[in-house]
Amino acid sequence: MPMSDIPDVSLLREFSTRRDEQAFAELMRRHLPAVYSAAARRLEDDQAAAEDVTQSVFLQLAQRSGELMRHPVLAGWLHVTALQKAADRSRQQARRMRREHAYAAQSPGGTECAEPDWSRIKPLLDEALQELAEAERHAVLLRFFAGREFAAVGRELGVSADAARMRVSRGLEKLRGVLGRRGIVSSVAALEIVLAREAVAAVPEGLASSISRAVRT
Repeated sequence: MPMSDIPDVSLLREFSTRRDEQAFAELMRRHLPAVYSAAARRLEDDQAAAEDVTQSVFLQLAQRSGELMRHPVLAGWLHVTALQKAADRSRQQARRMRREHAYAAQSPGGTECAEPDWSRIKPLLDEALQELAEAERHAVLLRFFAGREFAAVGRELGVSADAARMRVSRGLEKLRGVLGRRGIVSSVAALEIVLAREAVAAVPEGLASSISRAVRT
C-alpha cells in the first residue's frame, strides 16, 4: 500500500512502536500545513511565533504518539492543540474579541456576496470551527485543512466517500451559520471556495526539517 493511503492511526502505530521516521514524516506532510496555518491565524501571521507553536505541537505528537493512536481523528487533535498553544503564546484574546465585536457592529445585518472577505473570516474561523459538532468539524478539517479527497476523508472517519461528502456539506452549512451570527453572511458555495483557497498557508521553508531534527533528539 502506498504511504499516502495508510491511515493516520497506522502511521502513529509505526512511529510509536518502531520509531519509524518515514511514518512521522508522512504525518507531517499531511498535517503540517494545517497546523502551521491555524497557529498563524491565531498569532496574526507572526511567522516566528507560528513556527515555534507548530514545532511544539509536533513534538507533543511524537511524545504522545502511543496515546494518540486511540484518538478518533488526528486532524482534530492537532487543530485543537495548535489553537491552545497559540492562545498561550499570544495572550491576545481580549484584543481578538474586541475586533470581532467591531466587525459585527460594522455590518449588523450582513450582506450576502459572491465571495466573503477572508480578512474578516480569518480571525474568527478557528473559534467558529469549535462550535461545530465533532463529526462535522473533523470532516471539514480533513477536507479543507488536510487537503483530503472525499474518499480519504471517509477512510479516516470510517464512512463511505458519499457519507464524508455529506458531513462536509453539513459542516459548511453550520459554519456558515456561525459566521453569519458574527456579521459575515455568505453562501455555502462561496465559503467553500474561500476555504479551499485560503485555509492553508504556505509553510516556511525548512520548518519540516527543523521539526524532524527536534523529534530525533
